[in-house]
Amino acid sequence: MGLLKRQDHLDALEDVLDQERQAILAGRFDILARLMAEKSRLVDHAHASARPDLLIRVRDKATRNQALLQAASQGVRAVSNRLSRQETRAKPLQTYDRNGRRLGGEPAASGLEKRA
Repeated sequence: MGLLKRQDHLDALEDVLDQERQAILAGRFDILARLMAEKSRLVDHAHASARPDLLIRVRDKATRNQALLQAASQGVRAVSNRLSRQETRAKPLQTYDRNGRRLGGEPAASGLEKRA
């Protein structure tokens, strides 16, 4: 495989890394699995004898995307933890009658229906 082919693979890898960045920023995590397979294929075909400046550029993009993925992962975990805490803190609905006495269980049916 000649130098031109290796450079083509690195150029394609650079394009995939740009697509990956856009998918992460857009929250399109469904696209990442397809891009991961394509990245793996391209990395397998790229060799160390490629131009150093191109390798550095590809490495920098991969590092940038890794940081974005870590931040997105932390965000998803934070939301998940917050939802879990709210779920465990949820208290049953407490209602009161017109005299201010607490009612147990479900509120008494009234003629007024509330809709969200």
